[in-house]
Amino acid sequence: MTTQKRIAVVYGGASSEAAVSEKSGDRVARALPRDRYSVLPVRIAGDARWDVGVRFVEPDEPAEFPGIFEPSPETRTPAESVARALSRFAESGIDVAFVALHGIGGEDGTIQGLFETARIPYTGSGVAASALAMDKWRSRGVFAGADIPIARGILLDLRSTTPSAIESVVAVIGFPCVVKPRWGGSSVGISIASSREDLARSLRTAAANAEDVVVEEHVSGRELTCGVIGNARSGSLRALPVTEIRPVGSDFFDYRAKYTLGAAEELTPAPIDDEAARQMKDIAVRAHRALGCDGFSRTDAILRDEQFHVLETNTIPGLTDNSLLPQQAAAAGLSFPALLDEIVRLALERFAG
Repeated sequence: MTTQKRIAVVYGGASSEAAVSEKSGDRVARALPRDRYSVLPVRIAGDARWDVGVRFVEPDEPAEFPGIFEPSPETRTPAESVARALSRFAESGIDVAFVALHGIGGEDGTIQGLFETARIPYTGSGVAASALAMDKWRSRGVFAGADIPIARGILLDLRSTTPSAIESVVAVIGFPCVVKPRWGGSSVGISIASSREDLARSLRTAAANAEDVVVEEHVSGRELTCGVIGNARSGSLRALPVTEIRPVGSDFFDYRAKYTLGAAEELTPAPIDDEAARQMKDIAVRAHRALGCDGFSRTDAILRDEQFHVLETNTIPGLTDNSLLPQQAAAAGLSFPALLDEIVRLALERFAG
């Protein structure tokens, strides 16, 4: 009889993507195969305090795990709650932390560094790969060095004056252009500017999320995305079927299109020719390897006139009911529980010994 592994599913957080993380964590906690895993939910609140379940989740637990979290005293600081959580991990014999966090604090190497220090195996990419992928400027440098195609771009420090920033964009990029916070995900704070007035508004929007922004040439075309499963250092990387995304009522795949049912048409496998699909899969695998990703990732790109332009690589893509990676896995014959099983297996493989 197979001994069950004990998994702490960590979700929530204080980032702008906390609501998405809640949905990812909830779905992961329910779908991990119960014949193989016991699941302990760990919810990080918006004030950065950690709440750990007082028991492991039952297979048929109702929504939001009512009663599973002990009340978190307001007098307990975030540091105290983290220390208590790590103690609970030790007491419960946690084998792997399944990181279902998105955005700053969860996908940028921060929590990965904590688990490395505590010697707790965890799913997904390590500290360096997570930090690189989250940084939309430095990841561009990695992609360029690996011959992965990207659009023209410029980095702006919004602590400088807006007029000088606008003139820099006009001189280097022109219109239309895409303005995005340097750090973050789920398209939060991203907008398209077609004029100086648009650009001024876009910079103000981005400034609410980051002091630095990346402005890129707006490449219109077919939006494609491709997931990859595997550890970069093991060399066994598997590209999943490609998805084409067609937003409904949006200029691009923004937050609303990503997480509102019916706001985007997602076609998996993408209705593109075999050569384009092969190229997209190759780009996704090369991006995963160049960044040093582990476990799983998803790379997004625009295809225009038979040329690809990579947008970004997500090291913890969404795992909600509407998310793309599970759709791609299903198209490859991999059920959601089987996908999670593979992600945990890869984490155990990476930390073996």
